[in-house]
Amino acid sequence: MWHEAEGGRGANQIASCLFRHFLDEIPGFVTHVTLFSDSCSGQNRNSHVSAMLFTVLQLHSSVKTIDHVFLETGHTRLECDAVHSKITRAKTSVEIISVPDEWFDLVSKQYKVSNEYPEGDIKVVRMTQDYFYDFAALLKGLLVLRKETVLGEPFNWFQTQVFSYRQKENGLFYTKSKISSPGYSCLSFNRRGKRSKDSLDLKKYVTNCYSGPLPMALLKKADLLKFLPLLAAQYRDFYRNLKVSEAVAADVGPDIPFDEAASQRELQGFAEN
Repeated sequence: MWHEAEGGRGANQIASCLFRHFLDEIPGFVTHVTLFSDSCSGQNRNSHVSAMLFTVLQLHSSVKTIDHVFLETGHTRLECDAVHSKITRAKTSVEIISVPDEWFDLVSKQYKVSNEYPEGDIKVVRMTQDYFYDFAALLKGLLVLRKETVLGEPFNWFQTQVFSYRQKENGLFYTKSKISSPGYSCLSFNRRGKRSKDSLDLKKYVTNCYSGPLPMALLKKADLLKFLPLLAAQYRDFYRNLKVSEAVAADVGPDIPFDEAASQRELQGFAEN
């Protein structure tokens, strides 16, 4: 969890959360990991997450294969949906939440140990700016984004349901349009002309996303400041100290065509106004 001044909600941020989970939570004896996601292209099904998973395969001590499966749009039901419902019910019993830290506390208190979840069903991990990485930078260094498979067939992020990554073939990306499809197509992210040994050090191309707190829209902060009289005095400086900007970029999926991305930004700006 993090708040708006610490990070956005785009592909790099979601990839960074997964990256931290892989390195901190996946035990050293696990060799094969399968991820199940909804089909949100701006957060889950995109080249930034793929670049991150290539990096994980280099850094994790035991993981050799990662499969990423995307559920059919409109027919998704994941375990995390039950957790979200639990949090929604819990917040109805709280009269006021003054600052983001109180959201973090609320969620962490829903932690429950059971036979199904012996280690608890909710674990709150605080994501500060030190943990947000720019995996898009890999696509400007050792890796390159391509729109065709190695056989010259067209590739579309939004028409693919299974991605597979293999440590022995790092930089190659295996895809299936449907879970039931009999075989995989192969896409290469490796940049031509780079020696194979160079691809063993992807991490050196990954930098932090941010160098300081993120600004929010001027009008949004103005609205927040109107509520200060309703808050206890110790919480007011958090809002007074938020940085602002007249132009705040929207999070748009990295692999969406330019004209569609422009439309998304316009719609988001309309909704905020």
